[in-house]
Amino acid sequence: MTDLFRAYAHQVASYHPAAAREDLFSEVYDELCEEFEDWQAENPGRDEADFLDANRGHPMKLATRMAGE
Repeated sequence: MTDLFRAYAHQVASYHPAAAREDLFSEVYDELCEEFEDWQAENPGRDEADFLDANRGHPMKLATRMAGE
């Protein structure tokens, strides 16, 4: 997918312990890519940045939510 999604996923993972970062990065990145494909079908012409703005908050918010799970 895109470098933007990779950067976002790395940022989310960076808020977690080093031992969990690789798996967490993969989980977040895969989820972003899958959700973006569905979202883009409903929002033609919109890009990855639009998707993140519309569907995700700051990476720290997602990291905090994931830590609670």
